[in-house]
Amino acid sequence: GRTSWGLWSGVVWLGTLTFMAVFADQLPFIRSTNRVKGAGNFAFGPGAEFWFGSDQLGRDVFARCIYGAQISLRIAVFSILTGLLVGGSLGLAAGYFRGWVDRLVSTVIDVLLAKDPAARLGSVSNDRVC
Repeated sequence: GRTSWGLWSGVVWLGTLTFMAVFADQLPFIRSTNRVKGAGNFAFGPGAEFWFGSDQLGRDVFARCIYGAQISLRIAVFSILTGLLVGGSLGLAAGYFRGWVDRLVSTVIDVLLAKDPAARLGSVSNDRVC
């Protein structure tokens, strides 16, 4: 089948962002997130020197976005690996021991999946309109 250009442009965009986040310290056009030295660089709008502008403290907003993406990527990788480890271990235990272990693991997972996602995290769900 033929894939749309929108899919590939999204893949290229996400790949570029991921590349910049991973290699931010080595790329010459991404500044440190510290205050930029020099007078008159406070609260600039977007331009050639500050692609996304600068904030009131003189920090480059583009650099802060890229370094923020690093944190998001770390959280995503950690979440995926944790899910694989916990889910894989429970699945292996249920398949190996069978019987009551399989029923117990299956029942616990079914109960967790049936509940509201916010309730699984221990937070209160406020989806009622008064």
